[in-house]
Formats: sequence, structure tokens, C-alpha cells
Amino acid sequence: MAGAIAALVAAAAIAGLGVYSAQLKAQRDVETARVQSIVAMVQQLGEPGTTSAFLSPPGGGAVVAVAMMRGPDRRVLPVGLPANGNDRIYVLWGLPAGGTPAPLGTFDVPADVTGVESVEAGAGGAGYTQFAISLEPGRVAPAAPSRVVAEGAV
Repeated sequence: MAGAIAALVAAAAIAGLGVYSAQLKAQRDVETARVQSIVAMVQQLGEPGTTSAFLSPPGGGAVVAVAMMRGPDRRVLPVGLPANGNDRIYVLWGLPAGGTPAPLGTFDVPADVTGVESVEAGAGGAGYTQFAISLEPGRVAPAAPSRVVAEGAV
């Protein structure tokens, strides 16, 4: 009887270790993908013709996103933006030195964000001195930002 109980406990322990090992592998794979996308973005930040900005909450605080524009390619690396869900959308804005903010495109931040998010193209991305991100109700960029969650200079 004691031998059967010991065998059952050992089998349960081995099964538990197998599940734990699979969970660790999945977490490692997610982090590896995130690191690879961050490294690729950092390499692109230094390329000629690339405009970038580190964006923090209005009023200061830690960087919550990095925005990068290179030609028609627009990307955002969310490092502290919460997931937006299906009823809201993030909008990347270009802020000229003296003028009206222009929506450069929209993007989502999924709950399991693993890296850089591509921004669906809106207006052009050149000539802006600052960038901002707003969180908007619905799934379409408005004419003007309603709730800016991050901003930063080029």
C-alpha cells in the first residue's frame, strides 16, 4: 500500500514538473520574441531618415512608449501602455511646432504584447517636432486627440 502511494505521489510530481517546464518554455519564447523585436527597433533608431521619440505621460514620468517613423513605416514599442480592448484604439499623433495635431495612424496594445506594434497609416510622418499617443473610444482616429496618454519630443 505504501509503495502504491509513493508511486502515485512520484507520478503526480513528475506530471507537475512537466506542466511547469512547459509554462516556463512558453514564457521564455514570449520574452525571446519581445527582445528580438526590441533589438530590431533599436537598430533601426540609428538609421538615417528615422525619426523617433520617447513618450511619457503628460506631466512627466517613466517612458511608456517609443514611436519610430521611417518613410511610410510607423511603429510603436509599448513598454507601459495598458491593453486597450476592442472598444478603444490608440492613436499616434504628429505635433508640428505651431499647428494642429495630425493623426498618423492607429494601433492596438494586446494584453499579451510581446514587442513592436505596427501603426496603421494615416497622415504623413515627416516634419513633426513632437509625437503623442491618445486613447480614443471606438475604433477610428478622431480629428483631434481627446485623452493624451503619452507625449515626447523628437
